[in-house]
Amino acid sequence: MSVDIKVVVEKSGELNMEVRGVKGGQCIHLTEFLERELGEVMERQKTGSYYSKAINVLRNLHHNIDL
Repeated sequence: MSVDIKVVVEKSGELNMEVRGVKGGQCIHLTEFLERELGEVMERQKTGSYYSKAINVLRNLHHNIDL
């Protein structure tokens, strides 16, 4: 799957970024360079993809404990 970073500039000048194609905290690392250049992050909304890697790790851990 390819990685896409979508940046939308609103009429107010506010920027919105959306990252697709990665799971876990990789999205934050991918946008660090943009955040440094574009200014302060006012809000960060994490999607299900952000948390999916952690859920899989917990499932694997639980499975291993039951053995």
